[in-house]
Amino acid sequence: MSDATYVEQRVGGNTLTPAPDHLKMKVPSICFTLDWDVDVDLLEPEEFDEVFPDSACKANTSTPIEKLEEVSFYYVEAALAELTEDNVAAMDPLHKLFLAWMQQQVDRAHAGTLRYCKPSWLSATPEQKDAAIAFCKDSGTDGQILCHMGANLTRVMRKEVDPLDLLSQDGLQLSLSYDLISDYVHKLSHKHPDLEILEINSGTGGVSRSVLKKLGGHHGVTPRFAHYTRTDVSSRLLEKAQETLEDYGSLISFKKLDLGQDAATQGFETGSYDLVVVTIRACEDIDTTLRHIRKLLKRDGKLAVVDITNNLMRPTIIFGTLPSWWLGTSGHRSQDEWDELLKETGFSGIQTCRSNYANVEDRSCTIIISAAVEVNKTSHTNAAILPTLLVVPKENSTTANLILQKITENTKGPVQSVGLGSIPDTTGKVCVFLTEIERPMMDTVDEEEFQAVKQAIIKSNGVLWIGRGGAIESPIPESNLITGLGRTIRRENAGIKFVTLNLDLNSPPEKAADIAQRLFSRTMTHIEETRSQDFEYASRNGQVLIPRIMEDTQTNSFIAKDSVVDSLMELNKDASYLLVGGLGGLGRSLGAWMASHGARHLIFLSRSGAERPDAQEAVNALNAMGVHVAVYKCDVSNQASLEKTIQQCRDEMPPIKGVIHGGMVLRNSTFHKMGYSNWEQTLQPKVSGTNNLCRAFSGHETTTLDFFIILSSSVGVIGNYGQGNYAASSTFQDAIAHHYASSPNGLPIVTIDLGMILGAGYVAENSNAAAILKKLGIMGISQAQFLSIIKATIMEPRRARPRCQIMTGLGTKAMVSEDGSWDDGEEYKVPFYFQDTKFSHLLQVDRRMTTIIRHINST
Repeated sequence: MSDATYVEQRVGGNTLTPAPDHLKMKVPSICFTLDWDVDVDLLEPEEFDEVFPDSACKANTSTPIEKLEEVSFYYVEAALAELTEDNVAAMDPLHKLFLAWMQQQVDRAHAGTLRYCKPSWLSATPEQKDAAIAFCKDSGTDGQILCHMGANLTRVMRKEVDPLDLLSQDGLQLSLSYDLISDYVHKLSHKHPDLEILEINSGTGGVSRSVLKKLGGHHGVTPRFAHYTRTDVSSRLLEKAQETLEDYGSLISFKKLDLGQDAATQGFETGSYDLVVVTIRACEDIDTTLRHIRKLLKRDGKLAVVDITNNLMRPTIIFGTLPSWWLGTSGHRSQDEWDELLKETGFSGIQTCRSNYANVEDRSCTIIISAAVEVNKTSHTNAAILPTLLVVPKENSTTANLILQKITENTKGPVQSVGLGSIPDTTGKVCVFLTEIERPMMDTVDEEEFQAVKQAIIKSNGVLWIGRGGAIESPIPESNLITGLGRTIRRENAGIKFVTLNLDLNSPPEKAADIAQRLFSRTMTHIEETRSQDFEYASRNGQVLIPRIMEDTQTNSFIAKDSVVDSLMELNKDASYLLVGGLGGLGRSLGAWMASHGARHLIFLSRSGAERPDAQEAVNALNAMGVHVAVYKCDVSNQASLEKTIQQCRDEMPPIKGVIHGGMVLRNSTFHKMGYSNWEQTLQPKVSGTNNLCRAFSGHETTTLDFFIILSSSVGVIGNYGQGNYAASSTFQDAIAHHYASSPNGLPIVTIDLGMILGAGYVAENSNAAAILKKLGIMGISQAQFLSIIKATIMEPRRARPRCQIMTGLGTKAMVSEDGSWDDGEEYKVPFYFQDTKFSHLLQVDRRMTTIIRHINST
């Protein structure tokens, strides 16, 4: 098992102090969550402004600009007065440029052409100057750093102090806010956690500090990037930066780069970077610079430009002591000029743009986001000319009609709409299913409809299935059945491109149709020649989101702690606890564990009751522990039977305070061979049964549950071969947990997606199943770890999304190898589920190991 020395715990909102050396523990990466965030590649121009609001880039200063300029002028006057002829003679050429600039500002002040200058500046007394300086020092970060650099201006010009040392002092950071870049990179890293980033003209490192805070990579935090390269023309600047970022180790490198020359001749590989961040101030020829940058980017690479201008005195007072400041002669460019310049040099133009001040003449920093584009992009798949078949719902739907209209208007090939009962042969066609656009159908589908859906999917070249109300908060959990089924279909038949889009329940029809058409065009009509591809999308608040599986660090930390010091937890001895799914291996294990934690009344529901010998043995063992055990025959998928049984439990047993639902039926079959009965029978306990249980306990006046745990399956997460029905019912269970967790006064509900549990349960009792799962890279967890997860959910039963769903059974190459799932000499293959970009963040876990070890060694 890949793990790392435990450094910090955070469970249930309480941060615990680092463990002492004798209690240092291992943090296994065995629990994960599903996190959704915006797909930056699918943002429309107006949506950029919604995702990255204008306030994100405003300077965080309370000092009026005119006061900053006034103090800047006083520092210029003082420096000119203090510098002697000998000082000037000893200056290097760049400092002489700075000196000439200072004299120019004084000349402009006397001529009345210096912005903001008032006559009182020229006649100010020493006391008035000191008062203005004191005001700036106390009124914001801009004033503080200006006064710090201004007070040392003469010493810098005399080479008595290194300006880099001044700018690197703790607590000093110019409020040229880089939030737009860091927020954008954070969203970008959600989609691509293996970013190769190049920063050009790094300067004092304000950009990289801001960006790296969002990307992890130090102090044991999993990095959301593969490598960060900082460059500058100044070796001294790079040396200083290396000192401040040494915690990142090999994740960051430092190189000299002069973009006035071709980067390929300086050791930089063309087409190798996902993101380039460039400070344009230090560029002599911007057109050439942008063209050189374009060569460095991958075909879908991004560009972030920091355009620092010298319209005012303050930025030059701060940065003018640095050699790179004088390499360019940057003046202000309008947004239209920047947009045209970017388009001329191989970029998309401005996607979004922010400046630190609204007034153009006051700006000292403008940040621009753009993307690389292919000038002659002509490649398309065969799907571009394939006929499109839209399967429409039975009822009239405004949204479905608008989607049909927009796809018809924007697609070159023929488009046909049909009902579910009249689908023609779909061979050589792209299918768009709109049958769940108004309400779900796969939970109530009849045999004829099931066969029609199956035949249409397995014969088609591509499927876009559009529903609403599933995914994320899942107000309609049944809409999430298609998610698990789609994952299995992609696993079973790589030739079918199966894409799902879950629309916002409250999205206006016109907006929903726009998003559907945009996604259809993106996924069904042209090649995505990027390094990864998504198959699952959701729209919320007019934006398209994509899912990524992340580590559940809180639950993992709890498990690590629980393995060293058993966390105290006592169940209510005067309450009953209901376990659904019989007295199989997992039920027996859970019952014994609950008894050891104080439970004295356990209720088991199953279709067979306690008829099996091993079930009766389990009852006898629990009785011997002093537990009152009641076993009822009940099919939880039958609502009337369940209601009757629950009422009987309430009459005969203490109040039910906790529920664990582990009921399941397996009817394995590949989707193209699956019969309707296999589909229906597998869904009954996990869909109908879960729904019935939730209804039984979500509104009963006399029952307030402490916890409601659903034991679902990692099959739903990965889409296992031959288990499309089981995967679909598992993603339904995940969705219903999200639904009730999102509801005011909802159930204290958590779903746990289980893989292999070593030593107990179905997999432990079926060696063939265990062998198959190991070959697929499904990791096993021990009984102790499983029970720690149960304990964690009982102790923290009300979890906000996404932590109301705990995934297990997943792993990286290192984790699977160390788990012993591969025999010696057997060729290792990356688990198949890593072909899905949802799992891309898990590949970064191995990188985290080195950051944790480095952090521990340094403490």
